[in-house]
Amino acid sequence: MLTLHLPDGTLRVAMAVAVAPDLSQQLDRLKQSWRQPVPPPRPEWQFVYQDGVQVEFFCNPNVWPTPFAAQVLVTVRHPDIHVSTQISLPQLLADVNAWVTMDT
Repeated sequence: MLTLHLPDGTLRVAMAVAVAPDLSQQLDRLKQSWRQPVPPPRPEWQFVYQDGVQVEFFCNPNVWPTPFAAQVLVTVRHPDIHVSTQISLPQLLADVNAWVTMDT
């Protein structure tokens, strides 16, 4: 279960552990996109997971000056609930890395 540490609480989402390495690699590439010599616009990043619950992560790196300031929109949908919030990119990286480490 992925645990996201949000500014105002914690959100736990049941996601298959098999997606953790891919999500972690994509987040690392997103973070590295600020180091690319290519001038903006950088491509927007989106990751969607769906298996009973739908989890979406979205970030537009063109809005943020550095990866340390970047915010990622998190949306969790289920037939009975819909939650949208933001998490900092560094916090999301830490949470996903903890999830990968804990479940491997």
